[in-house]
Amino acid sequence: MKKVLLLAMSVAIAFNLSAQTKKAPHQSVAGIQKVQLLKKTNFVDNQTQFGSTFNQAPALLPLAKDINKLGKVLISHSANPNSYLVSQQTVMSSNNDLNLITFTHRKSLTNVIAGTTTNASGACQTSFSVDGGVSWDTLLVPWRGTQNAANAGRYPSGVIYNPAGNTTLANAYAVVCGPKLVVNSAPWIGSFFASESFAKTNNNMQAGVGPLDTVWARNYLQACDGGKFHVVADHNKDDGTNYTFIQSVKYDGTWNATTNSVDWTTSSHVPPYAVSAGGIDGYARSAYAWSKNGQIGYQVYVGVTASAVDPLAYAPIVYKTTDAGTTWNLMAGFNYSTIPSIDSSLIETSTPGVKRAFITEPMDVTVDANNNLHIATYVKSASSNSVDSTGYSWTWTKIEGYMFDIYTTTAAGGWNANYIETQYGKDLATTDDTQWGLGWDNRFQIAKSNDATKLFFIWADSDTNNTSVDYMNRYPDVLALGYDVNSHLWTNGGVPKNFTKGTIYDGANFFMCASDWTMGATGVYNLGISTEQLGLTGTDPVDHYFLTNAGFTDSDFTGIGVNEISNGIATVSQNYPNPANGTTTINVNLAKSAKLSMVVTNLMGQKVYEVAANTVAAGTHTLTIDASVLSSGVYFYTVNADNSSITKKMIVE
Repeated sequence: MKKVLLLAMSVAIAFNLSAQTKKAPHQSVAGIQKVQLLKKTNFVDNQTQFGSTFNQAPALLPLAKDINKLGKVLISHSANPNSYLVSQQTVMSSNNDLNLITFTHRKSLTNVIAGTTTNASGACQTSFSVDGGVSWDTLLVPWRGTQNAANAGRYPSGVIYNPAGNTTLANAYAVVCGPKLVVNSAPWIGSFFASESFAKTNNNMQAGVGPLDTVWARNYLQACDGGKFHVVADHNKDDGTNYTFIQSVKYDGTWNATTNSVDWTTSSHVPPYAVSAGGIDGYARSAYAWSKNGQIGYQVYVGVTASAVDPLAYAPIVYKTTDAGTTWNLMAGFNYSTIPSIDSSLIETSTPGVKRAFITEPMDVTVDANNNLHIATYVKSASSNSVDSTGYSWTWTKIEGYMFDIYTTTAAGGWNANYIETQYGKDLATTDDTQWGLGWDNRFQIAKSNDATKLFFIWADSDTNNTSVDYMNRYPDVLALGYDVNSHLWTNGGVPKNFTKGTIYDGANFFMCASDWTMGATGVYNLGISTEQLGLTGTDPVDHYFLTNAGFTDSDFTGIGVNEISNGIATVSQNYPNPANGTTTINVNLAKSAKLSMVVTNLMGQKVYEVAANTVAAGTHTLTIDASVLSSGVYFYTVNADNSSITKKMIVE
């Protein structure tokens, strides 16, 4: 299967930009990309692979390194890497009341239930743990038997239904869904839905819900209070190559206590995308997010509408419900280029003096404790100022792009954005992946605390200093960053935590999945994270592993890497350029005369560079750092003016 592809058109210019750069020249880009709405293609299993032998242990890198607390525990296996696909799926789910973590995937061939056809390739199982991921039960297979024999399941998502007040595992259920095929081959025939208790009773399977053609119900599956469930699919039309019509199908379910299963209803929606000479101006998939109580919901498209604030900009098109889905209203449009953190990441279009944000397809969405929507996505710079080229954006040579959390600030639709991090390793297309022929992106996802006041952004990226030939995300590590939506504090001063780099799992964390909720006691936020261990080829069986001891505590929320006591300092700019590899400058505006100095420290707090103190007058002053004498990495620069100080983060490449 191919998702919406962003195809690069080469231009012979190279540079690297950061989302905190205030301005960058047009000639610093590497090329342009155009959104192309390519239709999905079928993945057909190699049936001979089912006699293959499973891997039994992770392929540990030959590094004698102390892994500290981090570990990997085998969850289960799947017949091939296509156990699940996109980051928008809910592969892992957690319930803190039951100390329960689930992992839903295509079934391990070693799990056979007597009297059923659970050994067929289309069976889908929910592996689960009740001891923090130390051990896993792999015998719960909600989609199986005669239903699976005629309707082969693929790419499942799964969540947990726990009745209100329940603390007994046996009374809770796994609820799963995904697309299905006719006996392991094309055509696609709609989606399957299934549920089963964690006591392995009351199995229910449904094969006839919604459209029965190419519609894949798997993205953004969520369980809300009161036994409510939501998932979304795209139901598009094509001309054999490109999509010619975009439509979403929302599946909304209610738990039926009589049948111990979910009653599903469906509704279709066509986004108001504009159409230009280049075709439909929008992405083929929508996102779907709900509050925990099930009252507030959002459906998010990204594209261009004729009535938008900026009709040339790819931007979120958001529908909202405040009455559990009874009515939906289109939220007011917004010019995202006016958000300072976004504006600082942009470069000019081909028209001098004109900058325009190009928001890409959501990687994940969620709703926080204040009922605000959060969209985890990339922000790029539009490359054209023409109505016929709205689908084009600049691309970079040495990075994939800038990761943002774009979020609402008011019920009516005020907006802001947080720069999360730069993705350094570029996404791999299948042609870039010469070993497995799979390709992958960074799987940018969001987990949230039980009270939804803390969000954790989780992704996989490579140390491109070790792969500087093509700057690809070939050796992914797992990174995370936490944000408190009320205090606006960040974990580790805004510096992402790399859980796997420097361990024996360094650079070997493929197809990462993150749980929807964190686990742990008050003030503890254990992240549910899984990775795949691939076989020798792209059709070999794979092992799924759970990362133990990956998470944060309340004490990790310390701010933005900024210690501000700024009585005498009016402003300190972000260094420019950032990332830096030569001279980089900082502008300091003083409210009064002061003794001005600057110190640069590394992540260990060690001083690595210094600008000596000098008494200067009130006004603007420029400080310079020679980054060529520093190793690649993350640093902090602290500007001191008498008893005032401000610290900011910078990157050296």
